[in-house]
Amino acid sequence: MRVQWRLLWLTLCAISVAFAAPAAGVDQLYAALARAQNAAMVGNMPLVHTQLQRAQRTSRGLGGRYAALQGDLQRLNTHRVITTSEVEALIGKLGNQESLSSKKPASALLGLGASTLPVSVWQVPLSVVLALLAGAATYLFGRAFARGKHWRGLWLGLIIGLLPTMLDGLLALLGALGALTGWGPLRSLLALLSWQSSWGWLPRGLCWLVGLGLWLYNLRYIALQFGVVGRSKKSVTLTEIKSSTMWELD
Repeated sequence: MRVQWRLLWLTLCAISVAFAAPAAGVDQLYAALARAQNAAMVGNMPLVHTQLQRAQRTSRGLGGRYAALQGDLQRLNTHRVITTSEVEALIGKLGNQESLSSKKPASALLGLGASTLPVSVWQVPLSVVLALLAGAATYLFGRAFARGKHWRGLWLGLIIGLLPTMLDGLLALLGALGALTGWGPLRSLLALLSWQSSWGWLPRGLCWLVGLGLWLYNLRYIALQFGVVGRSKKSVTLTEIKSSTMWELD
């Protein structure tokens, strides 16, 4: 009788261990990805790769249900520069896979984030291209229109509004060079990207607020001058428009 009870107890223990092992593995996977995300926030690429490798080893013990996640971990680990959004997409994919394993519906939003992983390597080059385009736009606007007082105000508003985009491109380029060369001080510039940190929305939002404020303020006076809205204290005649280019007006 004692032998039967002992066999029953051992069977129950084996069943509980079988169910607890995958749960413990998923928790370890979450922990490794969370550490990788924290390391990515400060531009510590060696630690990011270390944690992703640990997550990859842990995922192998979870069976074929996490095969797609294993492939994403392996592919992402080949990137020299890894951003927080990429690690966040991996965490979302893990959450969806965990839900499916528990017979629960997956999140469409988390799936959408995970679907961007194949093209996530273009984040840094895209930031550099956007910065170049923003710089070209401000330069051409200044050369073409920034002659009158209010047109210069519009130019200043454009510069301030696009300043985060231009800075992001510069920081992304320098940070990527630091990650490729392994130089820590240069690599840490990745942590200053507005889309890389949790506080980046604040300077970007303030720049947009000031830039749009300048645009609204100066566009109001330009609209008054051309009689588009309200009444202008100084009316613009057809002779004045012909004798001077419109962007030279105050």
